Amino acid sequence: MFKISNHFVSLSSFLKPIIIKMKTFRLVALILFSLAIFIPCEEETENDSSHTNIQFINNESGGCNGQQMNIKSALIENKDTIHFSIEENKLNIFVGINYLCCAPFSSTTEIENDTIKLIITDDCKDGNYCRCNCYYTWNFYFEDFEEKTYHYMVIFKNPQATEPIIFREGDLDITSIN
Repeated sequence: MFKISNHFVSLSSFLKPIIIKMKTFRLVALILFSLAIFIPCEEETENDSSHTNIQFINNESGGCNGQQMNIKSALIENKDTIHFSIEENKLNIFVGINYLCCAPFSSTTEIENDTIKLIITDDCKDGNYCRCNCYYTWNFYFEDFEEKTYHYMVIFKNPQATEPIIFREGDLDITSIN
């Protein structure tokens, strides 16, 4: 009746390993495709904990900032201070530093991920200070903070020092502030 030629048999034995390899390849490709679909990708969202929405509003200088020397301000009545409070949904970081009288200061902030940097710079270039100590203060105000822990650094830049000085550093748990 119907006879299979020898050429077809030798061709099928030759193709059999290739067909098996193709089936294996398709199976592996199907598994990899399935994993790619079902494994969730990590994508950055607004709630990502490595980024924060905290915003700097402004700062207010007080104490001896911008004042002429007087005998009352020369007395060291306060210790170097950092204090945290929340007032009307605003985070206030109060910093007080005893330093040479008549020093002109500037201050800035930087927010990097969950780190709040308060940078206070002595802008006196000629060393023309008064001969006394005075208590300088700053209130740094922030909004849109989350109820979590932030790292803070108060960095002091002195023109006579080669490197900035970390005045205070630590962790601030917003939930523990009264």
